[in-house]
Amino acid sequence: MTTGVLGALGGKFAERWAATLALPGLLYVAVAVLASVLGQRPWYPASEVRRRLAAIAAGSAGHGPGVVLLAVFGVLACAAGAAVAARGLGGLVERAWLVEGDPDATGPVGWLTRRRRARYRSAARAADSAHLAAARARRSAETERRQALVRRAERAYAVRNRISLREPCRPTWIGDRLAAAEARVHETYDLDLVSAWPRLWLVLPDGARSDLDRARAAFSAAAQLVAWAAGYAVLAVWWWPAAVIGCAVGVAGWLRGRAATEVLALLVESVVDVHGAELARALGFECPQRLTRAVGEQVTKALRKNT
Repeated sequence: MTTGVLGALGGKFAERWAATLALPGLLYVAVAVLASVLGQRPWYPASEVRRRLAAIAAGSAGHGPGVVLLAVFGVLACAAGAAVAARGLGGLVERAWLVEGDPDATGPVGWLTRRRRARYRSAARAADSAHLAAARARRSAETERRQALVRRAERAYAVRNRISLREPCRPTWIGDRLAAAEARVHETYDLDLVSAWPRLWLVLPDGARSDLDRARAAFSAAAQLVAWAAGYAVLAVWWWPAAVIGCAVGVAGWLRGRAATEVLALLVESVVDVHGAELARALGFECPQRLTRAVGEQVTKALRKNT
C-alpha cells in the first residue's frame, strides 16, 4: 500500500515538474539561446540559427555520449533554475498585487491608490445620479424612457463595480477584490475572516478544500506567469523580440490573475455562507441553519481571545 501511494505521488510529482518547471523553463532557455545567437538583428534569419545549430552538432559528433548527456543535464538544470527563480519572483508579484495602499503616502503605491479611489468616486457619483434619475422617472416618465433610465443606471453601477466593489484601499484591483471579500463577510456576519479562516478550514469538506486549493494554485500560477514576463524582458536587452514575448506573457498573466482572484474571492465568501454556521457550532455556540450577525460577533470575540 505504501509503495502504491509513493508511486502515485511520484507520478504526480513528475507531471507537476514537467508542467511547472520543465516546459516553461525549457522554453525560456530556448529563447535565451536564440537571443545569444541572433543578437540585436532582424529576428527572422532562420539560416543563421540553422548554421549555428549545425556547427554545434558537428562539434558534438566527435564527443562521446557522456558529453551529450552532460549537455542535456546542463540544459535541464538551467531550465529548472529559471523556473525556480520565476517561482520565487512570482511570490513577490503576489505581494505586490496584495500590498496595502495609503492614499496619503508618497510613491507609486500611494499614487495608484489615490488614482483608483478618484476613478471609483467619479463612477459612483455617476451611478448614483443615474439611479436618482431612474427613481424620479418611475411615476412621471413614460415606460420606454423609464426603462432606458434604469438600464443606464445598471450600466453605471457595472462600470463602478468593475473598478472595485468598495471604495479602493489598495493600489491594485486584485488587492481590492480580496479585501472586498473580507469586508463583505465582516459586514454581513460581523465575523473577522482573518481570525476565523484557520478554524473554518478545519470544518470544510474535502470538496470545498479542493476547490479553494485549485483557485489558490491558479492565482499563484498567474503571478508566476507575470514573473516569466519579467524574465523575457531581461532577454530583450540582447534580443528585442523577447520584449514582445514578455508583453504577451505579462498580459496573459494579468488577465489570468484577475480571473483567478474573482474565483478565489467568490469561493471565500461562499464557504463562509455555507459553512459559517457549522464553524460556530463546532466552537460551541448555538447557531441556526445560517450564520447571523449576533453569532458571528460572538465567534469573533472568542477567536480574537480579547486581543
